[in-house]
Amino acid sequence: MKKIILTDIDGVCLDWSDLFDKYLQKYYPNKSIENPTEYESYKDLQDIMKEFNNSAWVGFMDPLRDAKYVLNKLSSEGWEVHGCTAMGHDPYAIALRKQNLEMHFPNVFKRLDTVGFDVPKADWLAQYRGHKCVWVEDKWGNAIAGATIGHKTFLMRHEYNASSDHPKVTKVDNWQQIYYYIN
Repeated sequence: MKKIILTDIDGVCLDWSDLFDKYLQKYYPNKSIENPTEYESYKDLQDIMKEFNNSAWVGFMDPLRDAKYVLNKLSSEGWEVHGCTAMGHDPYAIALRKQNLEMHFPNVFKRLDTVGFDVPKADWLAQYRGHKCVWVEDKWGNAIAGATIGHKTFLMRHEYNASSDHPKVTKVDNWQQIYYYIN
């Protein structure tokens, strides 16, 4: 059986929050956000977040923490990595996202799917039911969806999700911890 890692992209592999903060500073200096996964709390920022996700900025994100090193290592050790991002469906933004991922993670992502902005990933995860995949996410609802389906689920810890707990979700601070748990 293939060893498969399913992963969110923003806040897990790439540092979405840091670049979005810079975007806000440049174009909307009077706005700020604390929890990028709680879209409903930021009704006034939702359009700005969608605008950002459909901009060229998504092609220039830095890797999150140690993701670059550890994901490349996992790939070289035979893990197949499939990504899913809720950035929307703009084809040019998606092309830039893929180029950005390929720059930091050459030949690591065997598949990258996109769902609509703020669309839950339960349906995407369901196609992997029964495959005993590893699932890495930073949005609590999507983490629970993966755990419910039966995936070994890790929540990439941030200030905005650290207080959530579930017996089938393991909180981690970086990819090295995930590496330890799955090897």
